[in-house]
Amino acid sequence: MGLKAGDAVRFRFIGERVEYSAKIRSADEDAIVLETKTEALPPLAAGQYLIIICADASYNAQIISADASVINLRRLRTDKQEYFRVDDFFPVVARKVDKELLDKKASMTITFSKEAIDRSPPDDTIHPKLWDLLVSLDEKLNRILDRLNLEPETVEAEPQHVNVSASGIKFTMHEKVEQGDMLEVKMLLPTTPMVSVVVYGQVVSVENLGSAGYGVAVQFVDMDAEIRDRLIQYTLNRQREIIRKQRQLE
Repeated sequence: MGLKAGDAVRFRFIGERVEYSAKIRSADEDAIVLETKTEALPPLAAGQYLIIICADASYNAQIISADASVINLRRLRTDKQEYFRVDDFFPVVARKVDKELLDKKASMTITFSKEAIDRSPPDDTIHPKLWDLLVSLDEKLNRILDRLNLEPETVEAEPQHVNVSASGIKFTMHEKVEQGDMLEVKMLLPTTPMVSVVVYGQVVSVENLGSAGYGVAVQFVDMDAEIRDRLIQYTLNRQREIIRKQRQLE
């Protein structure tokens, strides 16, 4: 049925459970305007994401502007063509692959630390026997990981500024590529524990940055649902962190 002027709806912010009531003032394929008189609303800022909930569906949107009673929103498509994007900073490395020979799928591996742990307790608050047990368990886990070959390929690249979503990524590379080329892209997401992701995608735009290399935009292909969900969750978490820091600065 879609959204219509006059509809009563509820909405909530991404990552939060509290819902607020509102009324649709206007809605089309690109924009939604909400009327709300809820005094309990948290501070609103351009760029925040929210979910509008009505009787038959839910809709993703991003705040363009807002005041005490009117929220102007940019409507986000929910047909897997658009996902939440976030500016970030982490290691990325990419290489061209032959389209005809490309039969690999995206993959994801959780990175476990394999650094040796000092058997001496870090301070007096930890019992020596307990610490020795933890060290032994860590060593056994590392041996199991070695046998299962779970250690991911190392992403040997310096961190760089990127713009990433579950559908694609923009980053800088030194190898010259052309629009339409297929790339293998390796990313190391700075989570806890860290996650190594290998994805494949098609170059949709290239910008010559001179001595800095090339600004490349890649659209992912053959994305596994588990990896897509992980990237969606990652970008949403990063968006919340950025908004929280902005609020703290304000």
